[in-house]
Amino acid sequence: MRITPGPILAKRTTLKLGGAALAEVVVEREADLGALPDVLRNLGGDLFVLGRGSNVLAADHALGVVLLRLELSGEPVILPEHEGFC
Repeated sequence: MRITPGPILAKRTTLKLGGAALAEVVVEREADLGALPDVLRNLGGDLFVLGRGSNVLAADHALGVVLLRLELSGEPVILPEHEGFC
């Protein structure tokens, strides 16, 4: 897991707009997912899941958000249908 303090959204969005977030968390290993809730709680702010940055319009001032990007390797796993799962 990589944590970068104060990333600028303008560097991560297609339109090149956006101010600084509190931090960016990049999860690269499935093993890091268990620690993610504690990491996010310690960083504070609202969670904002960021993909490739297209279709994102962010204000050009400091933002109280923590960016989360998942960069897990491998193929997605399709889970069987589970009764009661929404």
